[in-house]
Amino acid sequence: MRRLLIVALLLLTGCTVDLNTKGICLNDRVQAYVGQVYGDGIARRIRMQSRAEKLRAIRPGDVVTMEFKSRRVNVAIDENNRVSRIYCG
Repeated sequence: MRRLLIVALLLLTGCTVDLNTKGICLNDRVQAYVGQVYGDGIARRIRMQSRAEKLRAIRPGDVVTMEFKSRRVNVAIDENNRVSRIYCG
């Protein structure tokens, strides 16, 4: 039993959990921006209203990492430069 616990703890050492709630993303506050033309002003408002520390704009063909960051808001932008999706992570 003790060995099983040690193995489980070793496996979990590679996992990280972001417990800092300051700047946590709240994407439900910014869904009204979906469909609008993306620009600097919209980006600032999305970041501020979502309370995220960072904003990542994702355009068609962009390569993005898959790690989850609770303090980041992602804005997917379509080929017409319109916001198509807003989500945290």
